Amino acid sequence: MKKILFFLVLFVIVLAGCGKKQLRTFTVINQSDWRAVVAVTDYIDDMGVTQRYDTFVIGERNNLRRLPNRVSFSLYDHGDCNLISVNGAKIKTKTDTMLILENASPVTVNVVNQTGRDVIIKNEPCLGDIPVDSYYGGTYKDQYGTLYNDYKRIFLDCSISKDKNESDPLKIPVYAWQLFETTEPKRFTAFANKYILIVSNRQGLHTTWERVDDTFFLRITN
Repeated sequence: MKKILFFLVLFVIVLAGCGKKQLRTFTVINQSDWRAVVAVTDYIDDMGVTQRYDTFVIGERNNLRRLPNRVSFSLYDHGDCNLISVNGAKIKTKTDTMLILENASPVTVNVVNQTGRDVIIKNEPCLGDIPVDSYYGGTYKDQYGTLYNDYKRIFLDCSISKDKNESDPLKIPVYAWQLFETTEPKRFTAFANKYILIVSNRQGLHTTWERVDDTFFLRITN
């Protein structure tokens, strides 16, 4: 009887072990000068609770807010960690256990003014209260719970004269690595319009993105 009970207990332990999900440590290292946001799925939080999805801000190197630029997560075997920021931080290395970010060079965008008047444009995203709303690592809480809305623009304010046309556009450097990794034209346009908000000094103006092979255009119209 004792022998039967022993094997029964052993069987239950083995069965429980087979159903246990494998865990792995996944580390994000941000070696860039840009704050980044990552999305983590199927992981265990600091309290030991399983979480399905969350977003986290990863500090840039030598950041002034003491935000860590190296963070580790306990992922289940089917869990993952992906970069969702749209900024100048690009993926240097991605493996099953590590994501390393580094600086990306800006891409030249040809700005065409079709309004017939001089305008000024600037990059001003709408920053939310949680990391997933910012996409630029612009919003986060520090270790004391203070909320900051720091934002590093992906291009500087630009004055575009009315004579900037197709043959003589204004060329501006734009730091948005993920945007320019998108090769399909329609997807490129949708991505740009969703994540890069362009505002101008005149109401009623519209900005549209276009990709022709490896040439990028930002058109301003009435």
